[in-house]
Amino acid sequence: MVSSKMAAFYLLIVTALWGLTFPLIGESMETQDPFLYVSLRFSLAAIFVLPYFFRHLTKKTLIVGSILGLIQCGVFIPQSLGLGTVDPSRSAFLTGINVLFVPFLAPLFRMGSPTRHDVISAIICCIGIFVLTGGNMSQLSVGDLWIIGAAVLISVSIVYIGRHAKSSMDPLMLSYSQIVMTALFSWVPTLLFSNMEFAPFLTTKALFSLSICSIFATIVAITLQAKYQKYASLQNTALIFSLEPVFAAIFTALMGGMLPTIFTFCGGAIILSSILYLELLRPKDLVPVVS
Repeated sequence: MVSSKMAAFYLLIVTALWGLTFPLIGESMETQDPFLYVSLRFSLAAIFVLPYFFRHLTKKTLIVGSILGLIQCGVFIPQSLGLGTVDPSRSAFLTGINVLFVPFLAPLFRMGSPTRHDVISAIICCIGIFVLTGGNMSQLSVGDLWIIGAAVLISVSIVYIGRHAKSSMDPLMLSYSQIVMTALFSWVPTLLFSNMEFAPFLTTKALFSLSICSIFATIVAITLQAKYQKYASLQNTALIFSLEPVFAAIFTALMGGMLPTIFTFCGGAIILSSILYLELLRPKDLVPVVS
């Protein structure tokens, strides 16, 4: 039996991999089309999982995968569009606000109701993310709005995956079906709105970045999420994922040759305290949303 702490460890790996994508995608968007980038990222990932996908395909996995595929398109395309104009640290903060929405979306999926502890931990977490970015939120741009929209859909995906991860569905099919369907659906807006310029993707640096995002941040991360999220509460999963800005800020600093600032350390400490509140100091009367 997988313990909640072991599940938290693997979900932390998922979060680190996703945090790495912020500076990688942000740099890629300087020369690459965001629609085409998302399609190529998920299509490359789909190539590796297609054999397993077709061998274990059922009507249920097709439906669940299709819904998740549509949600993921609504996450990654707007997020990539936003990263074209918003710096990775600011984007990571805006993405991190998905933690606020999760407890309040859970009732829509009949997965319990938010408690005052959920609200307290979410507020602490968001304060930490705000400190992490230095509090530079004076105005919102169009890119910011793209990323906020993606954050809302991230919270929807967390709740939806949490619901089906508890079922008898094969966790590999839960992850692989959404990868394949995201790849398929993403080509619709790409064919409609992309400039279809492949040349910027053919450099060694671009191929390396795309491979990291496709294999590690997509196949590995989504598989680990589907396998281990069922062993963690829905709120705690959301709070662990809220560490994404911490990793994004660290990786951005490392790739830019800059050390993490005092805001990174202080904000990260506050975010960790919100996670520890639920994981270690959870009141006995607090029942996780996912039981």
